Amino acid sequence: MRKIATGLVALTMLWGAVPAGATEIAEVTYLIGWVVDEACGKKNANAEGKDCIAECHKNGSPLVFYNKDRDKAYRLEDQKRAAKYVGREMAVLGFITDEGTLKVSSYVEKGTKNSVIGPPDPEPEEPAGDGS
Repeated sequence: MRKIATGLVALTMLWGAVPAGATEIAEVTYLIGWVVDEACGKKNANAEGKDCIAECHKNGSPLVFYNKDRDKAYRLEDQKRAAKYVGREMAVLGFITDEGTLKVSSYVEKGTKNSVIGPPDPEPEEPAGDGS
């Protein structure tokens, strides 16, 4: 239930992030992937690539969000915020602009207490009846 409430709050925040005068609302996007630098890209989409990503970004390579399922990298709008998540597998909630830039509303690291990455909570088992 807490995960649903968190998602609804994030969606509400995204709704407010639509620019004034926009005629269409962007589709909310949920992706799992890695914050990497554009130059090295997917080869550093792992925890071992953290130092290389940081060095390349320091030398001017912009940060992107690489999603393995789609085999696609998305430019990240907020580079300073994204730098906090270099070398970590993340779930992001946001939307993709017409220019292809990913505007992230929230980052959640895989395996953390608030993570929504992974299988859903198991359904409760039905109590065994005694047949009477």
